[in-house]
Amino acid sequence: MTDLIIHGATLADLATGESVPGSSVRVAGDRIVEVAPGRRLTGSAPAFDAEGRTVLPGFIDAHVHATVSTAGWSS
Repeated sequence: MTDLIIHGATLADLATGESVPGSSVRVAGDRIVEVAPGRRLTGSAPAFDAEGRTVLPGFIDAHVHATVSTAGWSS
């Protein structure tokens, strides 16, 4: 996987519950390694302009259909 810098996105800060417009995010492999306000992140990684978009770090697909094979219910 390659590294990537995302500029200008609105960041959904899950720790505070707030939206932070104009944020930059550095991704290394499959991990977010740095977040900064504005376009402060620099480096040799490719940069993606995400102005007008939202970055949702920490969201995972938690949609499951749990099944109970023996509920133990009787009538």
